[in-house]
Amino acid sequence: GTLLTIDGKFFTSKYQTIAATSTNGREEGIKRAYLGTDRCDLVDDATGLPYDISLDNNGQSNWGHLKCKMKAKLIGSLDASIDIEGSFGRSLTTERKVSAGGVVHAYQSHAEILSVSPSKGS
Repeated sequence: GTLLTIDGKFFTSKYQTIAATSTNGREEGIKRAYLGTDRCDLVDDATGLPYDISLDNNGQSNWGHLKCKMKAKLIGSLDASIDIEGSFGRSLTTERKVSAGGVVHAYQSHAEILSVSPSKGS
């Protein structure tokens, strides 16, 4: 699967029971991440540890980024969302800034074309 970096307002850097609190002191943790309707894995299968989940401003901000691995083979334009414990719930996808120029995008996945048949003709 593809390893994605998602930037946003997550409120917490805590995931499952790996830490007692977030780096900003919150007790709520991230429950799961989604890409479209399918889960985006936050834990590296090889190490059993989460991919990078961190908050800006030396861990004190509500804003940050996380990495997750897309396991599903979904094709199309997909929104990312995060499910957070407590009163936070599931994130809203009001902004999808991906490019350095601040252009709004959704994540797009495409099918891999391995061959075309017939290989000759118009």
